[in-house]
Amino acid sequence: MTEYSVASPTVPSFDYMFKTQTEKTGVAYGRINSEEEVCKAIQDYFEQFEAELDSSHEISMCLASFGKDVDFRPEKVSFYLPSLITFIGVNDSGEKVQLVQHISQLSYLLRAAEKLNEVPTRIVFHP
Repeated sequence: MTEYSVASPTVPSFDYMFKTQTEKTGVAYGRINSEEEVCKAIQDYFEQFEAELDSSHEISMCLASFGKDVDFRPEKVSFYLPSLITFIGVNDSGEKVQLVQHISQLSYLLRAAEKLNEVPTRIVFHP
């Protein structure tokens, strides 16, 4: 059997990120017990990602569940308990978009994209 060793990157481990999120949300490590905790965790991930952006970038989301990649820039996120989340924003063509999805189906990629306007858009969360 061959054993390989690779130098670890300087990025935090997933374990570290989960523990950090656990401290922020108060959710037991590795467990989410309610839809409200899911919503809080999503908000924390978005806010943490946004906090690391410079003034020339804003969040863009990539969704791959529509037969092709769909990119859009969320401006508002709303939670409708018990289990729906709505992302409202614009796509790269400037068209208004709204995604309503059940929390059990969430899968998205956050990206840092060049801002579309003079001031970068920051996301507003509504309970």
